Amino acid sequence: PEYMVPGFYVELEAIPLTPNGKIDRKSLPGVSGEDLIRREYTAPGNETEEKLVEIWQQTLGIEKVGVTDNFFELGGHSLAAGKILNSISRKLNKEVSLKYIFENQTIENLAKVLDSNSKAKTVIPKAETVIPKAEEKDFYALTSDQMNIWLASQKEDLSNAYNMYSVFEIEGSFNDLLLEQSIHTVIRENEILRTNFIEKDGGIFQTVRQEINFKIETIHVTEENFLSSIKNLTSQNFNLAADTLLRTAVVNNSNGRKYLVFLTHHIIVDGMSLEIILNKLIGVYNNETLKTTGDIQFKDYSEWQQIRINQTMPNTHKSHAKTKVLNSDQMRGTVKNGTFHLSTDRYDQLREISNENKTTVFSSVLTLLSIVLNKIYQQNTICLGTVFSGRNAAQLEDTIGMFIKTLPIHLPVDEISNFESLTKINQNSLMDMEENMDRSFAGNLSELTDFLVIYQNSDTLSKDNIDFGTFVLKKQKMHSTQSRFPVVFNFFETDGLKCEVEYSENINYNLVEIILEKLSLLIDWVYGNPGKTIKEADLSTALEKQVRDSVDIDFDF
Repeated sequence: PEYMVPGFYVELEAIPLTPNGKIDRKSLPGVSGEDLIRREYTAPGNETEEKLVEIWQQTLGIEKVGVTDNFFELGGHSLAAGKILNSISRKLNKEVSLKYIFENQTIENLAKVLDSNSKAKTVIPKAETVIPKAEEKDFYALTSDQMNIWLASQKEDLSNAYNMYSVFEIEGSFNDLLLEQSIHTVIRENEILRTNFIEKDGGIFQTVRQEINFKIETIHVTEENFLSSIKNLTSQNFNLAADTLLRTAVVNNSNGRKYLVFLTHHIIVDGMSLEIILNKLIGVYNNETLKTTGDIQFKDYSEWQQIRINQTMPNTHKSHAKTKVLNSDQMRGTVKNGTFHLSTDRYDQLREISNENKTTVFSSVLTLLSIVLNKIYQQNTICLGTVFSGRNAAQLEDTIGMFIKTLPIHLPVDEISNFESLTKINQNSLMDMEENMDRSFAGNLSELTDFLVIYQNSDTLSKDNIDFGTFVLKKQKMHSTQSRFPVVFNFFETDGLKCEVEYSENINYNLVEIILEKLSLLIDWVYGNPGKTIKEADLSTALEKQVRDSVDIDFDF
């Protein structure tokens, strides 16, 4: 079939072999995004294609893009697609929906859609997406997601569950005073980093402090109390009404090693904001000329969103299907973690499956996960929590704040359907949710599902080592806060697919391993059986097959 035909060839003098005479896959040269582009470059042929090439190159960070190159093969994903739509509105004076990117995955095809009045309508650029500056006042509205976090943080068993922190070992020449000044610069530029949350007249409001006195704390510890000291730092509760909601400490271990602890609260930042902050810090620390924060602050967005919700946005999430299967209503306990890496072969299979079905890898992963849970728990509709960037306006792309939307998605699993039909249904659901992001969700997600799925396209946060030039931060895996969800799958798509799993200490990790092993088996099965129904898929693990085959009951009367 067409999807199994290689898209790129590399000529070798000889195939590298292992001592056993098998192909040594690790010694084979890799195929990069630039290689894929060079396979057949086609230059733009009209003005629309030229502008789209410029947009794609800027958004995807690729030097040369041809009009026949595939968006997803170049590393495109839903977040990048959203940025492209914002740029199309701004630069081409056209408004299209996400589905046109997914259905027209090359510039050549997309340009035809944009130039056709029947498919795309001309609009005033950004006419409906300009976020105005809010009136200067003492108190500002919270977004619905901020309010959910504030309410959850008031519960004793979730008091530090929304702490966001990283622990790094410092290697190289580190200037703690210069880093402190760099952090202070970023705080001064971004109001949300000096925001607190006040109860007033029966409501909760955010208020911006004009100045804060930020200092990096220096701590000296022995090897014996190192881990307990780190736990105390990262698990401390924030007073949302009074504390500076960003803390940094340098921990000097008696063994000569030095560590940096970065701690903030989810009510003021999301994962993308952490990446923006980190990249800004690297630039400021190295005295680089950086693009300043845009013309709006987070309070402008929260006020604008509040007006829109009050005027036009009903709650449209009305499905009552639940996937509550882990008896997780008990105290969740401390969060634990594990890491899963999809093999290179299976990742390539997953990319091919997604490209063939014209869906994102995220849509494929969600569908795979829903099928696995269906096989385990026999539910025809799987409810998962998932996270959207919430940055549907161009002004928000580089703004720091808590923009993400955490919403339930209900995934139907019809066993007589094949994978392609299910994943396209789920992709349409994801696109509808993405395009109607301002619709509120007035429920409690933890009452609907035990599983939260996050898909991150992060260049910086996914790295184990972060280079500041004169020193390197080496990420340490330490978890000490309370679990905010029974099981959280954090997928990262950088040089393959990695999943960092956070789960409550009350959850048996064997279950998580079984889910991920069955997901891998399902990728193999779908790749080899694209047209077969889900009912035909056998996802028995090696251990399950061993137990099944060992059962030998002999009735001898």
